[in-house]
Amino acid sequence: MFSFGLVLLELDNIQTFDFTKTTNQEKLEIQFGNIFTSFQINRLSQIYRIAKQCLEFDPKNRLPPVDLLIQFIVQNQNYLDVEISSILNRKQLQKKAEQLSQIQKSIVEKSKKEEIELLQIYQIYKDQRFEMLIQEFKQLKEKPFEIFEYQIILDLLLKKAQYDSNFEFISVGATGLILGAYNKSLNRHSALKIQRVPSKHEIVREIGIIKDCQMPLVINFYGFFYLDVTKKEDFVVYEIEKCSGNLKQYFNRLKKENIQLNDEEKMQIAIQVIDVINYLHQNDIVHRDIKLENILYIDDNQSQIPIIKLTDFDQARKMYYNWIRINGNLVKDYKPIKGTCGTLGYISPEIFNTQLFTFQSEIFSLGVCLAVIDNFETLEPFLKQKNLDYLHGFKIPFEPSYLIKNELVQRNTKIYDIILKTVAFNQEKRKNLYSIIADLHSNYGYQFYSKEITSFKNISSHFLYCKIANFQLSNNIGPGGAKAVASEIAKCPTLSALRLLLGSNNIGPDGAKAIASEIAKCPTLSILSLWLQSNNIGSDGAKAVAQEIAKCPTLSTLTLWLESNNIGPDGAKAVASEIAKCFTLSTLSLWLGSNNIGPEGAKAVASEIAKCSTLSTLSLWLGSNNIGSDGAKAVASEIAKFPTLSILTLWLQSNNIGSDGVKVVASEIVKCPTLSTLSLWLGDNNIGPDGAKAVASEIAKCPTLSTLSLWLGNNNIGPDGAKAAASEIAKCPTLFTLSLWLGNNNIGPDGAKAVASQIAKCPSLSTLSLYLQSNIIGSDGAKAVASEISKCPILSTLSLWLGDNNIGSDGAKGLASEIAKCLTLSTLTLWLYDNNIGPNGAKEVASKIAKCPTLSTLTLDFDDNNIGPDGTKAVAFEIAKCPTLSTLTLWLSNNNIGPDGAKAVASEITKCPTLSALTLWLQSNKIGPDGAKAIASEIAKCLTLSTLSLWLGDNNIGSEGGISVASEIAKYPTLSTLNLNLSSNQIRDRTQQIYSHIQKHQYNLKLQICDEGVSGLGSALTNCINLSNLTLWLSRNQICDKGALGLGSALAKCTNLSNLTLDLGLQINDAIITSDLGAALAKCINLSNLTLNLATNQIDDESASRLSFGLSKCINLTNLTLDLSWNKIGAIGASGLGTALAKCINLSYLTLDLHDNSIGDEGTSGLGTALVNCINLSNLTLNLLQKQFICFGL
Repeated sequence: MFSFGLVLLELDNIQTFDFTKTTNQEKLEIQFGNIFTSFQINRLSQIYRIAKQCLEFDPKNRLPPVDLLIQFIVQNQNYLDVEISSILNRKQLQKKAEQLSQIQKSIVEKSKKEEIELLQIYQIYKDQRFEMLIQEFKQLKEKPFEIFEYQIILDLLLKKAQYDSNFEFISVGATGLILGAYNKSLNRHSALKIQRVPSKHEIVREIGIIKDCQMPLVINFYGFFYLDVTKKEDFVVYEIEKCSGNLKQYFNRLKKENIQLNDEEKMQIAIQVIDVINYLHQNDIVHRDIKLENILYIDDNQSQIPIIKLTDFDQARKMYYNWIRINGNLVKDYKPIKGTCGTLGYISPEIFNTQLFTFQSEIFSLGVCLAVIDNFETLEPFLKQKNLDYLHGFKIPFEPSYLIKNELVQRNTKIYDIILKTVAFNQEKRKNLYSIIADLHSNYGYQFYSKEITSFKNISSHFLYCKIANFQLSNNIGPGGAKAVASEIAKCPTLSALRLLLGSNNIGPDGAKAIASEIAKCPTLSILSLWLQSNNIGSDGAKAVAQEIAKCPTLSTLTLWLESNNIGPDGAKAVASEIAKCFTLSTLSLWLGSNNIGPEGAKAVASEIAKCSTLSTLSLWLGSNNIGSDGAKAVASEIAKFPTLSILTLWLQSNNIGSDGVKVVASEIVKCPTLSTLSLWLGDNNIGPDGAKAVASEIAKCPTLSTLSLWLGNNNIGPDGAKAAASEIAKCPTLFTLSLWLGNNNIGPDGAKAVASQIAKCPSLSTLSLYLQSNIIGSDGAKAVASEISKCPILSTLSLWLGDNNIGSDGAKGLASEIAKCLTLSTLTLWLYDNNIGPNGAKEVASKIAKCPTLSTLTLDFDDNNIGPDGTKAVAFEIAKCPTLSTLTLWLSNNNIGPDGAKAVASEITKCPTLSALTLWLQSNKIGPDGAKAIASEIAKCLTLSTLSLWLGDNNIGSEGGISVASEIAKYPTLSTLNLNLSSNQIRDRTQQIYSHIQKHQYNLKLQICDEGVSGLGSALTNCINLSNLTLWLSRNQICDKGALGLGSALAKCTNLSNLTLDLGLQINDAIITSDLGAALAKCINLSNLTLNLATNQIDDESASRLSFGLSKCINLTNLTLDLSWNKIGAIGASGLGTALAKCINLSYLTLDLHDNSIGDEGTSGLGTALVNCINLSNLTLNLLQKQFICFGL
């Protein structure tokens, strides 16, 4: 508005006033009402009167645009008939203008009774309460919507028969406001949250998330409805639980009333906040705006401590993840969420730089929230300033700074102990909430709704008040063990969420029935994840599982894995039939892959699930079931009957569906009127071009679709199918995010051109991932793809996969030239591996991309492209011209760049003034020692670099090159994170000197070396007397006695070592165990975190005993991950290991992998008996998968 006022002044005085010629002093004079007095300005015009109101020095006093329009039209009635596009309701404006004009006339006629006359004219509403609400709204400094809109909203609410007319104003936010109401039909007091509809997709997502996380510490959600204010359904009203206020208001009230909470009372509030955020994280949800204002409270009449209620889920998101397998276990690999969010004062430091939100980002915000709870009066006034201080890093939370020298927080409270674990500058140092909760439970006895359980022994006695359980058992426990597990779980009477992983355990139908039967005895269970894949359950077991689960009356979220169980069509029908009886179910993930269901089973599954009318989120996995086109048709036809479905993931790959089948699938799915997110997996189904066209044609009819992931890989689509698919998808006008997988489809250049040409017609597309690898696109296709994509006007994030397409130099040149035209691009990932680009093509790509002025994150893959030294030099030279580049990942492996190319890369990259994170892949390039030295020497000149990943494996660097790299890295003043790979470089015994340089900076070093270097490494470590963090990768090196002796001797002298990761797996002589490692660990008395991989080393009972002796001396050990799989440990070694671990009295986290040894029943019993004595153990992961069956004796 201020800028608008200046524009008005210049337009009205175009010959006499030029803002660019004003002085700073003249600008400051505005605060005293002196508006550029040295200039000749017409101060009697109507435009000046409007401009003056825009140029108020205090922003709060500047009138909003609609008020200026009304004022102008009131003063100039002849403009009433002028079309004004920015006014949504012209009739309302006219009525308002006429009304205000009438008021002015009345004031002129009766000037002595001005105030009385104004009030009389303004009484257009009969209800006095209604008028008071209007007045309260007008007095707001920041209004979320216009006054006339608010009047219409109140009028519409008064017409709602279920509400009493006695509404009350509660609070206002940036996007809406909250009114208190009484629901007469349901006899309850509630709150109405009113806001403008950003999009139906956003509303459905927010509702879905808040339904998924309903628990006692989350605001109760009763329902919602739309209002037609200025157009159809442009406002939404949520009916939610009514609270007393938010925590900021609560602490302000205490401050005003001079009431002080003691440390324990504050802790009781903090416990609830931690509890509810942990609950969200366990359900893969991040709130993304944790602050005191978003935590409401209800006064508890029985306690001085209020009950908190988390609210405002408009920024909340589900965290996307992939399943990865680690040590035989499936683990979620979460992907960060792109975008800025949160409130200044609570935002984590990385959000300012990367705009990538993770669980760790929210943990930081939680820590800040706890700090304000503990230090409200001293910290809250300076919260925003301290948030800005975070950008420069800090050693301890809220440390005094140059601007704020006073101590703002108490550092001797329980809450501060939690703050230390959460408010850390580096994300890696922030503790997960589960570990914090485990500590609070074990040390102070605090109870939580969201505490997880990772062991099933004595559950009932240790976790009586637990409400969320998480089990993962992969030990061939059989039906007896399964029954014991479920029986113990059932003794937790307040359990609300359970995650039980029992895959590949030979449970059989009897064990499955026992599990489900016992779980059904948990009357409060609302969230259940049950993994029973590969257990030979059969149809009877599947039926029993579903039948019992259906008895859970409050179940809202269910994930059921029944893959590879020979269920057949009858079992599938029984499962779906019983699940359909869960009328409270809102989210369902059902995994039935590889079960020989066939078309009849698929039809039965879909038909029964369709009876769950409350489902909003459905993930249905039916891959590899021979369902054919008939089964696919039945599935889609029934899914279409879901009226409230907003998120759908449907896996139908490898089912011989064919083109006719996929056509029906798509045509039925689009009948879901509220569908906003669709992931459709149709890979390997022989759909051909006709099927591709049909799928896309139907999907395009989804008017509310905003996010689409379509997998059509390996389907022989060809160019015609690709063109048709893209042409139809382009008709989705609301599509914001698109992931399109077309790999291995023989698309060719014409198909690629058609795909890109049509996608470019999506006007709202901001994020695009296009997978076109292995499609024989060639140079013409590559150029066409980029040329068309560049026409996307608001594209900000692009991932383009064009590997293995014979693009060549010309194609690369054309590709880059067109991408450079995307002026809005901030993040670019370009995969061009194996395309024969050559040096000229690489040069053109880098040269053109460097002209993207807004690019901040760039990933370029030039692997296997014969670039050579000239091409590499050109790439680096051009990339260095990106002035805003902060994160760069450059893949140049196997390109014969040699030492000259290596030097050029490093020399030019150092010219990027804002580069903070660099990943450089240069493996297999014949760099040699000179090239290695040049790289390290030049990179040292990047004074802004904080993170470096340097991959120099297989480059004949030799000893001298290794020493040079280490010597130069030691000069990096700002580097905090280093990943250095020097594998296969014949460094040998000179590793000592490498470490002597690098240890000066105490990096967490990941270094692969050959066998002779171990001895030198040990010698170097001897000098690292202050070393506290050490990571060594030494697997697959056949370390001999000499190397083992040197390494063990060195570790023994590192008495300050607190964090050690040591990988000695595969083909290492067990002399290192028997001779040195156990004794060395015994002297590391300060060791608190140890990860030790000794898998596949032929370790026997004697070697295990020596290791156990060393571990028993590590009394400060709190976190241990020990992999002893694939060895020769027997009963004696296992029992001894358990006895040793019991002496680690501070051990709280233990991951012990003993699979494929010879432990037997006796060893298992001895190990278990010993582990019982680990009194502080809160998190246990135990892998006892054996070649022989183990009886647990339960």
